[in-house]
Amino acid sequence: MSRHAAGIQKPVQECDPSPPLPSDHVLGSGAVLFPGVFDQHGCPLIIFPVDGQEKLLKLSKAEVVDFINYFHALLNKKQEKQSLVSVVADLRLASVSTTRFITETLLLLEEHKRTVHTVYVIRPKKKNVVKLFLKLLVPTMSCTSSFRNILLKEIPELSNYIDRSQLPSSLGGYFLYCHRSWVSFIKEIDAFVQEFLSVVQRLPFCISRLQALSRMPVPSNLSPHGSTPLDLPLLSTKPAVSIDSLMAGDVA
Repeated sequence: MSRHAAGIQKPVQECDPSPPLPSDHVLGSGAVLFPGVFDQHGCPLIIFPVDGQEKLLKLSKAEVVDFINYFHALLNKKQEKQSLVSVVADLRLASVSTTRFITETLLLLEEHKRTVHTVYVIRPKKKNVVKLFLKLLVPTMSCTSSFRNILLKEIPELSNYIDRSQLPSSLGGYFLYCHRSWVSFIKEIDAFVQEFLSVVQRLPFCISRLQALSRMPVPSNLSPHGSTPLDLPLLSTKPAVSIDSLMAGDVA
């Protein structure tokens, strides 16, 4: 399956910087998932699972949008062009509140730029919920959506659009997914990346300090020629210099 998702023809290097890692209560809720799977268009999937719908209403729409934008931005950095995401929402047993929340979140996601390619919805069993869903997606003067909506009667129909290897068992597939393990992995990777970036940012200053120290004169008691430029390695004359002192600029 191609990972070059249908999307906007814009170089990745022009993408906006990724937002901060979402907060713990959003990551750990399991109300919205970004498991790293794709539909047949090559678009990464955002999943609103049935067992997370109760927790979903404890979040704000802005928090869910930030969650999607964060992981979408990470993915775009690894691709040759920006992708769009697709969404899977099982609304068979969803309440009016849940349906409104998910729909309005998707519209909020589209507010500033096109982000969603297709929304796959398992059709609600309650007629009033279906009507609400369709009503909210009707374009208005202040709000419009450009994504494609596919209403499905049953979960097995998803396999017509998404390979079963890309769907968790709750959606009729065999993709193995553990949300707790996913959260733990994401946090470890984020901590490593932040530490790495911190080191990279400090490196030029450290190098310049080391170069300055390498040009310091040799103490007169070590050189028969008095004060001359130091040609020997730095550690031969300054064995006790630490990185902290270099950063603080305490070395004379």
